[in-house]
Amino acid sequence: MRRLIFAAIAVAVSLLSGEVMAKDTGLPEYVGIFAGRGGAVGPYVPLERLTPVQQTRVRGFGFGGAEAHDSFAGTTSPVRFKSGPVEFIVRVASQDQDPMTLIQFFALKEGNAERFLPLVNVGAFAVHESDSSRGQAIAFTATKYGANFFKIVPSQPLPPGEYMLGSAAGHDGFLFGIDP
Repeated sequence: MRRLIFAAIAVAVSLLSGEVMAKDTGLPEYVGIFAGRGGAVGPYVPLERLTPVQQTRVRGFGFGGAEAHDSFAGTTSPVRFKSGPVEFIVRVASQDQDPMTLIQFFALKEGNAERFLPLVNVGAFAVHESDSSRGQAIAFTATKYGANFFKIVPSQPLPPGEYMLGSAAGHDGFLFGIDP
């Protein structure tokens, strides 16, 4: 009798997690890959995946300071969402780690035919240094989703612009844009 009860519970749990997965299409196949959807309905679509190029600009032969940023080719992402609710999903190997330490979410700046994430700004004679990426961070919530995913939802509606999601351990950026 006990075996029958445990078997029934196991079948119910697998059906429930399968039901969550069955209603969503476009879920990432590999760990560390992000996908998104607008309006929290419809299929998930893969985000644009690019490897950033780190660039440094020195002012006044180094005496005037320097700045560094991650640069992504192109001024806009081909992956676009309308302004309004959006959600993202990332496949993970395990849901045992706090997603807030795994996931990075930033607004990108645009200029010179590129999108970029400011990293560091050092003042003249290295007197002043600041982590420029903090001002670009997007607040979000992350919840367990199914057995292998985290769902990411921005805390506030995203204004039109270009954005990047990534993992703290990964090197690639997953980019998308928000249109009015």
